[in-house]
Amino acid sequence: MAHDHELKVIFDYAMNHVHEDSPVYANNPGWFWPNDNGAGGNCVCGSGCSWDDPTQAKRCWFTDYLPDFNFTVDEARDFSVSNALWWAQQTGADGFRLDAVKHIEDSWLLDLRARSSTDLDKYDGQGNLIQRFYMVGETFTGDQGQIAYYVGQDMLDGQFDFPIRTQLVEKVLMRQ
Repeated sequence: MAHDHELKVIFDYAMNHVHEDSPVYANNPGWFWPNDNGAGGNCVCGSGCSWDDPTQAKRCWFTDYLPDFNFTVDEARDFSVSNALWWAQQTGADGFRLDAVKHIEDSWLLDLRARSSTDLDKYDGQGNLIQRFYMVGETFTGDQGQIAYYVGQDMLDGQFDFPIRTQLVEKVLMRQ
C-alpha cells in the first residue's frame, strides 16, 4: 500500500541477538557468544563487558536474556543474512535500519550488502541499477570516525549521526 503512494518502506532489523526462549538459540547454542567475560563474570554490555571495547562490544549480551550472535561462525552469519533477505523479499521492503552495527562482525554487513546487491537491488532490462536496497545503520557513539567507517559501497548507505544529535540537544534543547 505504501508503494502505491510512492513511499519507500524501511524495516528495523535487529540482527544482533534473539530472545533466550527462541528456537534458534535452543537449537544452535554454538551460534552465540557465551555470556562470559572470560573472568568468571557475565558479559552484559555496560555491566561486566564494555559497550565500546572493540572485542567486548562484539560479544556482549545487551541483557541476560538476549543471547548475542557470534557471526564469526559461518552458519550463524549465513542464517541471519538469509533471514534478513527473506524478510525483505516477502514484504517488498526497500531497505533496512540496522540495529547496533558496532556490535556485529563486519563480515555480516559485507555478506548482506553482497547478497542484497544480487537478490534485492532492482535493475532495468539493460542491467543498470535503478534502485539499490537501502541500508542505514545505528551506531550509538560520539565518534564520527566510527560512524563513517561503516558507510560506503561495501557496507551501509548511511548512518544516524549521533554526534550531531548530541550537539543539537546541548545547544538547542538545553541551551548550553
